[in-house]
Amino acid sequence: PLAPAEFEAASPGRRLFYRICRGPFGALPYYLVEMWWRKNFLPIAPEARRRWRNHVFDSAFAVLSLFAMIAAVIAAGRYFDPAKPIWLIVVLGWLLPFLVWNWLMGVVIYVHHTHPDIPWFNDQSKWKAAQVKLFCTAQVRLPQPLHVLSNNIMEHNAHHLDPGVPFYHLATTQERIRRVTEGMIFLKLGFRSYLDIVRQCQLFDFENARWVRFDDLKARRSQ
Repeated sequence: PLAPAEFEAASPGRRLFYRICRGPFGALPYYLVEMWWRKNFLPIAPEARRRWRNHVFDSAFAVLSLFAMIAAVIAAGRYFDPAKPIWLIVVLGWLLPFLVWNWLMGVVIYVHHTHPDIPWFNDQSKWKAAQVKLFCTAQVRLPQPLHVLSNNIMEHNAHHLDPGVPFYHLATTQERIRRVTEGMIFLKLGFRSYLDIVRQCQLFDFENARWVRFDDLKARRSQ
């Protein structure tokens, strides 16, 4: 998240995009632009660009696979319904599922790391001292059938502690961790609980270690 001072110093376009990403439907544009496009598809984000040579093979594979997938969708669509226009085949057969996937991934990442009780840090020493793998990520229970389809990735504390734990062992590992650890965050996700997080977690005051809403910033300006 941006600090209030960073948000106010940003360009109007950057502030608008940030507000959209921190809104109820922000998980889609955030993941699509900041994660998929700038890091997963092409390493153009500053933190990924420094090691661009390490990503050449992966990026080439991702780009070629994307075009091959779209071509396969078009071929299958034309085979089953030759009269259907290509643009509609692409929209229904690739673009719509792709956007739904980006939205779901964005929600998953957001609720893992964003909560009124989860602090963020701009100091690495404080970040290490906070035991972030245990206390700065949430265990989330998704509504069914999404929870079953999530393949246990919502047991996120265990995943952070040891990324090598297979997905089919994450639930058991998470339960063992919870038995011996107090203060871990558990969230039963629903539409209302998601909106509560969105309303409260908009900007982060790193000096005072607390979340700030856009309305709080507006009220501070008017004083």
